[in-house]
Amino acid sequence: MAEIEDDVQVGLDELALPEDGGRRRGEIVVVERHSAVPFGAVAVAVAAGQAAHTRCTQKVPTATVLLTAVLDRLERGETTRGICRARSPLGATVAETVHELGKGSRVQARDTVPFASWAAATHLADYPAVTACIEADGDIDTTCAIAGGIVAAHTGTATLTGVTRAWLDAREPLPSWLTSISPSRRRLRGM
Repeated sequence: MAEIEDDVQVGLDELALPEDGGRRRGEIVVVERHSAVPFGAVAVAVAAGQAAHTRCTQKVPTATVLLTAVLDRLERGETTRGICRARSPLGATVAETVHELGKGSRVQARDTVPFASWAAATHLADYPAVTACIEADGDIDTTCAIAGGIVAAHTGTATLTGVTRAWLDAREPLPSWLTSISPSRRRLRGM
């Protein structure tokens, strides 16, 4: 696990709120007030950070290693227990995993994040993670977004195993106000 921990602390430090209570550029803002949401948001951010780091090191962790690295950075709670359980059905079918973890149909972090984390960890190097979320049904848009984001952090885009050109071309267009801003200016504005 040490190979995916080296630079992760830098990203985790960025997730912490400033001591003065102010907001940071790029800060995650939680808009839903359920008590499990912050645990879910942190779990997804850590998983994506771990996945991006493994892309840089070109070392694909096992699903167990990835999920354990996420668990090592979470506080106790229902979402954390669900992610812990997500290590059990590794190698199981989608239906078996849904029976164990849920599928996001309760629309709560404690059943959405563990399933999406399982899908991403099980299929980290390619996009069956998203098709597993579709097959599971449940909160499809949320589980697909979570799993797809984690996988994309690892694979990148327009690579043999990354987001395919067909998927990129099929996206809804970005708003014109965003596309009119040059990429270098977007970076300066924190977009």
